[in-house]
Amino acid sequence: MDLELIKYMTAIKKRFWVIVLAVLVACASAFFYSRSMESDYYSATTKLIVNKTSQVLGGEQMDLNAIGVSMQLMGTYAQIILSPAIMDKVVEQFPDLGLTSNRLMGMVTVRPLGETQVMVIAARDTSYARAAEAVNAVTDVFQAEIPKIMKVDNVTVLNKAKENEPTSPTGQNLTKNIAIAFLVAFTLATGVIVLLEYLDTTIKSEEEIWQLFGVQTFAVVPRMRTRDFRRKAKKGRRNRAAGPRRCGDQNGGKSLMTTPALKSATIMDSNPFSPVSETYHTLRANIEFLSNKTPIEAITVTSTEWGEGRTTTAVNLALAYARSGKKGAFDRRGFEKTYPARDSGAASQRRA
Repeated sequence: MDLELIKYMTAIKKRFWVIVLAVLVACASAFFYSRSMESDYYSATTKLIVNKTSQVLGGEQMDLNAIGVSMQLMGTYAQIILSPAIMDKVVEQFPDLGLTSNRLMGMVTVRPLGETQVMVIAARDTSYARAAEAVNAVTDVFQAEIPKIMKVDNVTVLNKAKENEPTSPTGQNLTKNIAIAFLVAFTLATGVIVLLEYLDTTIKSEEEIWQLFGVQTFAVVPRMRTRDFRRKAKKGRRNRAAGPRRCGDQNGGKSLMTTPALKSATIMDSNPFSPVSETYHTLRANIEFLSNKTPIEAITVTSTEWGEGRTTTAVNLALAYARSGKKGAFDRRGFEKTYPARDSGAASQRRA
């Protein structure tokens, strides 16, 4: 499977709760809208039969071919009923309805009744009386006009809608509204997740580093929080006896903790036994292992932009070397304007 497709599928799976939440909110909104804002609708129907036209020896005879042709004609008749040729005449002949052709077309539906020659014409409106009058008017006009249009009289009315016997309301477009809300919410939520993943160019795993650059990762520094910089009293006493805390720099061999920005970034000094501090020891060990044959003279710590943890990495790596008994000089140039690490990106995961 394509890696890009796997990437997007993983993003959708990770944020699937967003899709579920969007669908639930949309469907609930559609439900309450349908219940509170839309009126009840009534449906009135008439039934027509499209029958045979052939006669044999003056008597009627069952003709299966004629029945098949009649069933095929029902699709044509349905389009004729919903055309302006019929609707305009209904509006003209029944002005009491107070309907336009377009409104009438929106009210009326036509469908065959299963695999039969029966055709059902239905009108839907908030008033049953108006729906019954409209569907009966459409039926009368269609029956009168079909011989002129098709040159054949093969339509018989089985029953008309009873205007004085209203049926139960068919309800709002509840199912339709919920279905539309579901599809729209699902599509939009999925599209937003895919778009965010497409626009996200950050590296989130060691595997991505290997795929993009073909290099291995020395160490992964966990997320740092304020509590990671807190040192318990007992551990503090152990830290003071743990060995050298100084690493000579270009400021006369003074401690690295003399600069406020550097002091706040030194988690190895404030909490030397934390998992984060151990990560910097691992980083130092891996660097020394890889440079076993070629001694390292200088290590440059850089970043693509401000706030990615350059100060934190450089200072704690220097302390890791100092605590292992290594001696060296720490060039502090370029760090003077750097803010404390816990305020400038230490909350994000860094890799060296």
